[in-house]
Amino acid sequence: MLLGDWRDGNERVNSRSLIYHEDYPEILAMLPDEEARRQVSACLTDTGNLIRVHQGLLLACLKALGYPRGHDARTWWAAHQWAFVRISKPEEAAPFVHGWADSARRLGRAWNVGAHYEHHREIQDQIRAVEYQERGTWGGDPVMGQAHWNFQLLLAKQEAQRAAKETIVWWPHHRVPDE
Repeated sequence: MLLGDWRDGNERVNSRSLIYHEDYPEILAMLPDEEARRQVSACLTDTGNLIRVHQGLLLACLKALGYPRGHDARTWWAAHQWAFVRISKPEEAAPFVHGWADSARRLGRAWNVGAHYEHHREIQDQIRAVEYQERGTWGGDPVMGQAHWNFQLLLAKQEAQRAAKETIVWWPHHRVPDE
């Protein structure tokens, strides 16, 4: 970059990465073993991994909320290890992480933020970073942003086609153009 680098204050994806947070070692300690910690670290430090910020969001939720009822480090990891892969192709990354930010946002609204404001703030920071990545702005990957947008359009078209087929004939509806 000619006028700055990703740390110039306008970059909001990499700068929010959990690898720069003081509690990153504490988050890693919540994983069951060294192999899991290596896998997570490899994902979060690979700038070619388009879903690294989404993975950071998942880890921020783990840190803030702890293990869900009935889970410990091993069972949580067994249920989420699939999410810690490296994806460099935007057309694969967009559908893989579709809905993660919305789910975390709903979780945050349902969660009592009172005594745990700092952890809730970290989840919100990670959600914002995910949104920048998905839009391809403020440090997000522009190609990922376009892939995310294309995926959203595809989902909307599929929903419109489904709705057009399920419309009651007496009620006005919009016809979906044939392809």
